Amino acid sequence: TNATSGVVQAQGAVNGAVTNAGQFVVTGTLAGAGTAFTNQATGQLVNLASTYSGLGAIANDTGGRIFLGNGTTNATLSGANMINAGAIEMMNARVGDRVVLSGNFTGTGASRLSADIDMSTNTNQSDRIIGAASAGTTTVSIQNIGTSRIYFSQPIVLFSGTVGAGSFTAANDASTQAALSSNGIVDYS
Repeated sequence: TNATSGVVQAQGAVNGAVTNAGQFVVTGTLAGAGTAFTNQATGQLVNLASTYSGLGAIANDTGGRIFLGNGTTNATLSGANMINAGAIEMMNARVGDRVVLSGNFTGTGASRLSADIDMSTNTNQSDRIIGAASAGTTTVSIQNIGTSRIYFSQPIVLFSGTVGAGSFTAANDASTQAALSSNGIVDYS
């Protein structure tokens, strides 16, 4: 357990469940033992340039924040399933950050996801969550890091798996609206 004012820097292996209310910083490749990671309301899981894998259930409580990747290196967080009521923040001007789940992703309460996409290429470049299925509701903010926009034949994927009805909703923030703006050619409603 990491207290509200605590800071943990970790790499190597974690053999037990983690309850984080402070800042949990992944400083190198880190492997879990199939146990749970709970990021409480004041918790920050910071993984800017590594892989944190082998987790069981991942819970990100309301107010909790998970940061993945930075402007020069991608990061991956992987586990069995995830219930998100907080924020997953992958918006860092670089595509390729991943949350990889063998099970389901569920958005509850104030679930938010921020991700980078590249609309200047027709090659489906984005940050994303990969899972078996999604449920609940998550508000998504996107940032187009491309220098231009093309009208593409392949969709840009933010969740790879079976998406439940109404699972992901576009945020009404400036970067999302700018990325989705089509000068009236396409209606995204």
